[in-house]
Amino acid sequence: MQQHCEPEDMALLALGEQNQPCQEHVLSCPQCRQEFDQLCEVVTLGRASGGPDSLVEPSPELWERISSQLDTNPSRCTPTSRHSLNPAVRRRERDSNGEA
Repeated sequence: MQQHCEPEDMALLALGEQNQPCQEHVLSCPQCRQEFDQLCEVVTLGRASGGPDSLVEPSPELWERISSQLDTNPSRCTPTSRHSLNPAVRRRERDSNGEA
């Protein structure tokens, strides 16, 4: 029996990429099929959202309210902070701040 699909392969498959070994495994493995179905739901919801252009940037007041509830510094809760999930943004911020 084939090993379970790697999470990255499963995500790509849910996005519509071709991966014959993973596809075949998903068809025969109830555990992977369930995970695949869940990923497909996420992809469907993401695509139905209208994409990044339809997103609205939260106001600074919203970030302040979130920060106060979490008892954190509001500057750390902004999408442009160094805690951004985008590695390119983190790298640019690190480079511009002179950090190693």
